[in-house]
Amino acid sequence: MWSSDVMGINTKGVYEIEIKVSETDFMADFRKHKHRMYEIGDSCTPDYFYFCVTKEIESYVTERLQDLDSPYGVLVHSFTGKMSHMMSDENTVTVRRQARKLNTQDQNRTRMESSAMLRMGSELCRAHHWRIRKEQEECTSDGYLEDGSI
Repeated sequence: MWSSDVMGINTKGVYEIEIKVSETDFMADFRKHKHRMYEIGDSCTPDYFYFCVTKEIESYVTERLQDLDSPYGVLVHSFTGKMSHMMSDENTVTVRRQARKLNTQDQNRTRMESSAMLRMGSELCRAHHWRIRKEQEECTSDGYLEDGSI
């Protein structure tokens, strides 16, 4: 399974979303090996693939995907970068270009779902490891925690 910014699973399939903030960032994504594998229908191909972009690069991304006759979809987010906007009703994600189905083989979907679950598990393990490491850094130089415990 390849890395992705967002992965989602529902009754309609497995969705992969890459978040792009500039034209350069968008074009650089196509150098990733996963896109070649998605073209040939690798067993770890998601059912649908979307680029989530800013309004500023929406037209550029949509035109490039149309030129390539790409099955990828485009989502546009309205987030301005201000924390007060993050929880606002004005913060939206809109589908600008519907993705076409990439994965047409049901047996691949089971493998993709299993891979996604394993990745989610590894992300949780990484978060747990980070928390433990953070706690260890809070130890004083004599090997004791600030509260006096070992």
